[in-house]
Amino acid sequence: MSFHNIPLHQLVASEANVRRTDRKADIDTLAASILSHGLLQNLSVRPRGESRFEVVAGGRRHAALKALAKAGQIARDYPVPCNIIDPDGAAETSLAENVQRLAMNAMDEADAFRSLLDDSLTADDVARRFGVTTRHVEQRLALSALSPKVKAAYRRNELNLDCARAFCIEPDHAKQDAVLKALGKPLTHPGQVRALLTQGALKVSDRLVLFVGLQAYQEAGGAVTRDLFDPDTMFVSDPDLVARLADERLDRIRTELTGQGWGWVDVAAAHAGIAANAAQRIHPTRRPMSRAERKRLANLDERISALDSKLEDEEIDDTAAWQEREALDCERQALIAQTQEWDKELIAHAGVMVRIDHDGRPRFTYGLVEKTDQAKLKRLLASRAPEGAANETDQADATAEAPSEAAQRLPKSIARELTASRATALRAEVAAAPDIALALAVHAMLVSAQSAYTACINLRLHPPTLADLPNVEAQREAVLATHPAGAELLTQCLAMNREELLGLLALLVATSIDVVHDAHSAQDAQVQAFADQLAVAVGLDMKRYWSADAAFLSRLSKSMLMEILTASTTISAKRPKQREAFLRTHAKLKRDALAKAVSRTMDTAWLPDLLVTPVAPGDLVITEAGEAAISSITAE
Repeated sequence: MSFHNIPLHQLVASEANVRRTDRKADIDTLAASILSHGLLQNLSVRPRGESRFEVVAGGRRHAALKALAKAGQIARDYPVPCNIIDPDGAAETSLAENVQRLAMNAMDEADAFRSLLDDSLTADDVARRFGVTTRHVEQRLALSALSPKVKAAYRRNELNLDCARAFCIEPDHAKQDAVLKALGKPLTHPGQVRALLTQGALKVSDRLVLFVGLQAYQEAGGAVTRDLFDPDTMFVSDPDLVARLADERLDRIRTELTGQGWGWVDVAAAHAGIAANAAQRIHPTRRPMSRAERKRLANLDERISALDSKLEDEEIDDTAAWQEREALDCERQALIAQTQEWDKELIAHAGVMVRIDHDGRPRFTYGLVEKTDQAKLKRLLASRAPEGAANETDQADATAEAPSEAAQRLPKSIARELTASRATALRAEVAAAPDIALALAVHAMLVSAQSAYTACINLRLHPPTLADLPNVEAQREAVLATHPAGAELLTQCLAMNREELLGLLALLVATSIDVVHDAHSAQDAQVQAFADQLAVAVGLDMKRYWSADAAFLSRLSKSMLMEILTASTTISAKRPKQREAFLRTHAKLKRDALAKAVSRTMDTAWLPDLLVTPVAPGDLVITEAGEAAISSITAE
């Protein structure tokens, strides 16, 4: 073996080099080091022809040198120190160099970097000279700054490199040593180390930090501790400041709500939940949407529906489409929320509870009434009624104090769907019944004159929505186009005969009917009672507008399906043993299969309780045969 300086352009790669993988790994880093410190280790080569030499060992160094020459940072004939070896031992020499190589200990490298910085170099300087990133240097410097006991434990293999990195989250050596002593050896779980060192600290993902906002916390002078080895792990260094900022924001929320007229506001940094002292709740009303709002809502629904159709394909994972749908849904909810109105007098006897949810968002529970305020609220409602008569709410309470048990068993979504179908039918019937419409209009005007409130008909005659009844919407739009607003409108109305006026009145009043509800609250029961009275007045037969299919039945519980099946005339006609066997067999079916069986055997005239028109007074009479039967029973 002999040593020579060989020009770079005479060196070529060799197939005898045993390194087959990672031949070009970190070439830029190695090139930077060679440029700063020179070639610290010679190459091993063997002759190839008259003026060429194969690089048997040192292929990465050779590649780094060629990269420097290509970049013009060294000459093409740069003299490279080489060992010229025996051609027959080339593979063995390459293997020996690669096998005997030992990577530098990370802590030794860290201390070496620290010594360079002590010699007035910066982290950027070190990174540049060794061809590594500044972050890599900073991470090594963090290891160098560890407690001597932690560093010694690492060198004794009592903790791995990941655990040593975890100790860097806390600069206090005393705390590092305490955790090192508390944990058993060897340490292999960095999460344990990090958890003990950050006890009492708050992650930036904590709900209070999210509520305050990291930017607001930092603007208030709060410091943030970042894990150099995990950019996603950050802690706020001043939990007390976070708590103070959270209290200040909650105070601002309290002031804003109190200014809106609420009788009390309960704010706390606890998780969201219903106040234990709330005995009753009041609810807002919704004003009808303007024409522009209804068009905007229809546009949002159309776009959301299009996205839902696109996302139904489970093979497509379109993150952007999901985000767009979420944004559209939020916009839709905000639009609907704009129509919400609270009675100023009522909210003076009610309150709002504000809590911070797990995602850092404030959660508002509006309309809570404490037991001590119930009597005041009742007196206020009573004072709104005309003299000598109960107010409308009390009248409704007399006939429907709570939703029926059958109605409450239905999910809210199904109840709203059913009552929306009934609202559609009532609008159609009232539009064809001018006398009924006239009665409704007079009723609404009287209620308004009495300073009372009805949730079932809006005197302003703006429909809450007509998307469920396009025929009525088309008629209404045609009327509005024929009778534009302006000074001439009154002249046109005065020139109409009674039939024309009643026809228009019927159409306009019909579009104002809103009897959709969830069938779960006392207020919902009042709306249902109003709808029942109106259904009786117009002689509503919901079988003309709605019928149950398997898709609807599959959304009901098995117990409700069995009740429908048991009550059907087909099953009632069977002999007792047959009926019991039939029902026992069907009770074992899964819900979807049971729903299909019920749809095949149920009466075509079956309607849910929410859609049944009550029997009007006088519709049922006792016949002569009935009186005779009663007399015979009495005689016995």
